[in-house]
This record gives sequence, structure tokens and C-alpha cells, in this order.
Amino acid sequence: MNYSLIRRFRMCWVPDVEGKDGLAGELSHPGKMPDMPVRYVGWLSRFAGRAAGAGQGGGRAASAGPGTGPWGLEGGRGDNVDLLILLSGPEPQRTLLERRLLDQMADYSGRVVLVRGLPAGAPATGVSATLPEGPTGASPRVNLPQRVRVYDHLPADELEELIRGAGQIICRSGYSTVMDLVRLGRRAIMVPTPGQTEQEYLGNYLAARGWAVCIDQKGFSLMDALAAAKGEWGEQGAGEGREMDIPGVRQLPDPAAGEGLLRQAVAEVLAMVRRELDAAREPEADREPGVSREP
Repeated sequence: MNYSLIRRFRMCWVPDVEGKDGLAGELSHPGKMPDMPVRYVGWLSRFAGRAAGAGQGGGRAASAGPGTGPWGLEGGRGDNVDLLILLSGPEPQRTLLERRLLDQMADYSGRVVLVRGLPAGAPATGVSATLPEGPTGASPRVNLPQRVRVYDHLPADELEELIRGAGQIICRSGYSTVMDLVRLGRRAIMVPTPGQTEQEYLGNYLAARGWAVCIDQKGFSLMDALAAAKGEWGEQGAGEGREMDIPGVRQLPDPAAGEGLLRQAVAEVLAMVRRELDAAREPEADREPGVSREP
């Protein structure tokens, strides 16, 4: 069915890199390609890119200024957050995972930021000691420890600081999330959305390459997940100079290279459109025999 939809277009852009270093495995490098031009345009991310040294043995983002960031940290960094939880995806699975995680917060003593992935609700800079009301069926209000902060959503710059600095990250294995994490040189504990086969494939594919720990939502245990991550890549504490060394990612093309690939693809499409417009405007007498006016 996907190929029948792709055939309606003249070119297929794939947000990945060409060759064996791709992030999406067979999803972006299938055995049978569409019967049209296919261009790999690199990874697309809302974030600025890896800091100098990130993913290569250390380094942090530059200071965003004192008193900024969700926790009001000195320098605005997220490096006093032990666990960052990024929720997203369709209901009711988003709420089911949220509830499961919050129910287990009593077992975890670290500082937590939970970003609910909701488009409306509390202001992005607001801090709440209770969980705001969610969709129908969610727990109406859940009392949380002061060490747990909940946001419906956050601006990209604040979210980037948290991703860079958090000790551990729990998130879905959607491809947009994957591209954002790799852009910043971070691994994560990934919990695929049940029933979304592409997320299940991506989570297991990335785990097999050492870039993630993939755990099913059913029976999810926060403490077991954190222990599995620690066993996979060691302790990731918060502190200046901590390494974010991701085996394999150092050999991947720089994410910024994707910007050049995307520009090339755009230029190619524009050139194609110009050729077709020129052909449509060409006088009939100047046309080669057998050349149709149809684009």
C-alpha cells in the first residue's frame, strides 16, 4: 500500500543516510525500492546539532544563561536531572505508560522531569507538583514528590538542554525521536508504542546496535529498565565532563551533513519543475516531434 501511495509522486525523499549506517534499517533501506528517483536527505531534527565532543567522549552544550531552563538551574542546563521521561503518541497508550511510570516513582529517588507530550495545558515554563488532568480515563490528579516535575510540553531549546544533560532518558521509539536523540549524541531506554510495528522494529534494531535499550510497555518496570540500561552502557551520572560516548554513532556521518543533502534534493526538484515549466511554455513549432505538452 505504501508503494501505491508513493507512485503518485515524482520523487521519494528518505530522512536517513544512504548505506549501512542508516538509522532505520530496512524501513529506509528496503530490498525493493520504489520505481522512481529516491534521495536520502539525511536526518531531520528540530535541534541545533551535537555539541563539540558530544558522542565523542564528553562535552556539554554552552551555558544558556543563569536562572533559565525548566529547573531554574545555574547555566540553564539539564544536568541536575537524573531521569528525563518523554511521552508521546496516540491515546490511550500514552496515558497508560504515563500512569505506569508515575505509579513507580516512589521506588526511584532521583530527580525526574516528565514531559507529557500534550499540546495544551499548563504553560511551558510552569512547574507542577501534581499531574494535571489528562484525557478521559486518566487519573484526575496524582500527588507527586517535589523531586518530580511535570510539563505538558516544553520549547525546543529547553527540551534540548534536558536531553543533553539528563542522566537517563525514557521515550518512545518513534523515528522523529530517534533522529533528535542521535542529533544530540544520546542513547535512551525506548518503550515502543504497542501495536505500532515500525516502533517495535526501530527499538529492537537500535538496541541490537547498542544505541538503545528496548523494553516492552507490558509489565514495564522502571527500576528494571534503569538496571538494564546501566548494565548495557554503564553508569551515566550527571556532572560536568561526563561522557556521552555512543559506540557506532561516532562513525556515522555528521548530522549537519543532512542539511546539505536536503538542499541538493530541493535543488533537484526545483530544476525538474523549471524544466517542465519551460517545456510547457515552448512554442509548438519549436517542439521535437512526438513531445507532448503534458508535464
